[in-house]
Amino acid sequence: MDIELLETHMIIRNQPDFTEFVSGSCQPTIDFTVYDLGIGKKGLANANSSID
Repeated sequence: MDIELLETHMIIRNQPDFTEFVSGSCQPTIDFTVYDLGIGKKGLANANSSID
């Protein structure tokens, strides 16, 4: 899963926003009428990134 964010976080509340900001082979089905998705990305000192 790849997220189009830089050193930040966001709450995704609908499928169009999820489709816009999240890409990759992991595409979970989320019922946005019931759930919100809190997602963030932070660069690490070794130039890798971590998805939390």
